[in-house]
Amino acid sequence: MKLFKNYKKLYESELNNRKLYEEQYKKIYEENIDYQKEIKCYKEKCGRLTIDLEDVDGLLKQETEAKEELLKQRKKLRTMITKLGGDWKDAK
Repeated sequence: MKLFKNYKKLYESELNNRKLYEEQYKKIYEENIDYQKEIKCYKEKCGRLTIDLEDVDGLLKQETEAKEELLKQRKKLRTMITKLGGDWKDAK
């Protein structure tokens, strides 16, 4: 009879442990789903930021080229004014 009680305790302990395990597993599984959603959201944000960064980089290159071209044109105009005998400082 004592042996039966020991098995009964072991069985009840096993059931209790299994319930705890299933509860923890369910909780961790739900957290994992939430984390996967967050990861997906962050990947989308990262992609958008990368595209924005590429756009800004392209715009910066365009603006740099335009600035360089304007400086070249300005230098040409100053040279032309000097050749014509004028003072380029008065042309501002």
